[in-house]
Amino acid sequence: MDREEYIDTSKTIEEKASSELEVLNIGHQFCQPGYGYGPTTRRYNVIHFVLSGEGFLDVSGSRSSVHAGDVFIIPAEQVLYYEASRTVPWHYAWISFLGTQAGNCVSGFMSCSEEHYLLRNLPVEKYGNLLLHMSRLQSGRGSSYFEAESALYKVLAMLTRDLGVQLSASRQMTTAEQIRFYMDYKYAELSSIREIADHFGIHPNHLTRLFRIEFGTTPKQYLENIKMQSARRLLRTTDLPVSWIARSMGCADPLAFSKAFRKQCGLSPTAYRKEQRTGNQAQT
Repeated sequence: MDREEYIDTSKTIEEKASSELEVLNIGHQFCQPGYGYGPTTRRYNVIHFVLSGEGFLDVSGSRSSVHAGDVFIIPAEQVLYYEASRTVPWHYAWISFLGTQAGNCVSGFMSCSEEHYLLRNLPVEKYGNLLLHMSRLQSGRGSSYFEAESALYKVLAMLTRDLGVQLSASRQMTTAEQIRFYMDYKYAELSSIREIADHFGIHPNHLTRLFRIEFGTTPKQYLENIKMQSARRLLRTTDLPVSWIARSMGCADPLAFSKAFRKQCGLSPTAYRKEQRTGNQAQT
């Protein structure tokens, strides 16, 4: 078979564009002598891996030879033309993608080469093996999206490693953001700000100051809000005893939990559950 291609149709182009990174299609092609593509523009990014043969890439009238082992990148909205050799046509594999972080990835890769759109002498066989396998996926099958999406991240990870590039998509979180992430992740196990400060090796006052400056609230208030949001959800959606819900929030004393809940919500946990159930019944 001269060409195989998987096209992901699980989301619209608009939905893909608004996500962080979304695969569009994966394929490979044994090109006919002199086969050309373009000049044209596309809404998505494409990375081609030349597995054998040769051809050329034309960018604004500037032509560059491309051989096996090379990779050429076509960014979204960029007009390029490429053509297979008339004597030794190429076999290439490609993956196309889009999303809010796609431009960062493509720019990072292109910055590694003086030729900008061309990356020379990469171990393309490992990319080819992956993409040839993925090009046989069946569109419309639920598992295919996840397999193709994992292939996209695998390709981007391998290129990042092979090129030694630090992509701007991997922004380092500030200390305050790390603290918030830690609370979002561990809120049910945390009972004091000192525990969090000890984890980060900073004084509780310094932690509170950093957090307030960045998020406009204290870490204590933020942690209480997370716990109460989770508690309200459990009260609405489960029949778990209040004592169990309290313990799941890291509070061993149900009375202390009820007092904190009433202070924030204006009702006791039991009254809140009853009100929510009554309101739902009235709507049905």
